[in-house]
Amino acid sequence: MSDSNSDAAALLQQARLRLSIPDDLFALSELDVLYSEREEALWSYMRPSGRPSFTPPMLADFGNWQRLIAAHFGPDRVPLKYLILGSRAPGVFCFGGDLELFANLIRDGNRDALAAYGYRCVEILHRNMHSLDLPILTIGMVQGQALGGGFEALLSFDYIIAERGSSFGLPEVMFGLFPGMGAHAILSRRLGQAMADRIIMGNETYRPKPCMKWASFSTWPSRVKAKQQCVISSPSRAGATPAWLVRAAPAAGPTTSAWPNCATSSTIGPTRHCNCVSRISS
Repeated sequence: MSDSNSDAAALLQQARLRLSIPDDLFALSELDVLYSEREEALWSYMRPSGRPSFTPPMLADFGNWQRLIAAHFGPDRVPLKYLILGSRAPGVFCFGGDLELFANLIRDGNRDALAAYGYRCVEILHRNMHSLDLPILTIGMVQGQALGGGFEALLSFDYIIAERGSSFGLPEVMFGLFPGMGAHAILSRRLGQAMADRIIMGNETYRPKPCMKWASFSTWPSRVKAKQQCVISSPSRAGATPAWLVRAAPAAGPTTSAWPNCATSSTIGPTRHCNCVSRISS
């Protein structure tokens, strides 16, 4: 009888947790959100209606996404250890700023709207750098191109997991712009002023493997096929960091001691482990 009562209590608690997650979180128009109870992980994928950039509708969804997660997840609420962001756009993580919007606002001389757009981007990035003030690990999952603000956004995550064929760059100089959403400050702290200037002014596209030559980079994972999924679990040894997993962003505060152990499993083949993630922090 006691076992039956325990099972009933566990099911009741599980139902309460499910009910406490707001439906609005799963109804965002440009973000596809899934919650895994077993891993206590929130999987989110950008699902742009147009060009895979940070358009005003996408930023609005990110603002609501962060607000709902901060309000309903964490200690004494819905358990959350890992917050993962990827993209549904084929071959693209994100192209960054909305260039069409920039051009229209510049033509109209609407400085205030342009500044408001920039502030909105910085606010979202800053909250992500601080893990929404929750004891969680944030993971950026890249399966394609991450350029401009898309690359800057990744720098705000605790970890970056990327396919071997992914590419990264800051092409703003091509348009007479500069990466103003945090890349210069973040890269300068991690790589030094000279390397940060080279990346920003060089207009180069970087593949994961060449990044290994940088002192603050480590090996990147082997190619992950589209139909494979990332499975998160705790390591066998508390506090141990898997050899292929290292920090991608400086901690904004205390983080949980549970390190993710990410593996990729194919729908048509056996499970195989990622051999690494890039480190871009000192």
